[in-house]
Amino acid sequence: MPLKTGTVPFYAGLALWLVGLAIFLMAAFSAAVTPMGCIFERGIYRFSRHPFYLSMLVMVFGALLASEAWVFLPLPAAFIALMDVQAASEERACFAAYGESYRAYMSRTPRWIGLPRR
Repeated sequence: MPLKTGTVPFYAGLALWLVGLAIFLMAAFSAAVTPMGCIFERGIYRFSRHPFYLSMLVMVFGALLASEAWVFLPLPAAFIALMDVQAASEERACFAAYGESYRAYMSRTPRWIGLPRR
């Protein structure tokens, strides 16, 4: 589908896609500077336990909005369902590996996005 540049949906979608890209890059940086064997809990990981998935979802919505390809509107819903299953699986593995320290991280950090709890 050709993009209709110069339209409000295009620029709004592009802005949303760029926000998703920024979240992705912050998550990659946080993961890169965290020592091996430690829980990712700094940077963007203070606001979301799964910022990579969050960034992909934001970019999908941005691309959908920019392209105005409404026929693909059901795709994000399927993507959300798959990410939720995958995130739960990863959290079980992290809890098995890190125990109570991961449970504490889970209690203060939302799964998808939000302000950290004290």
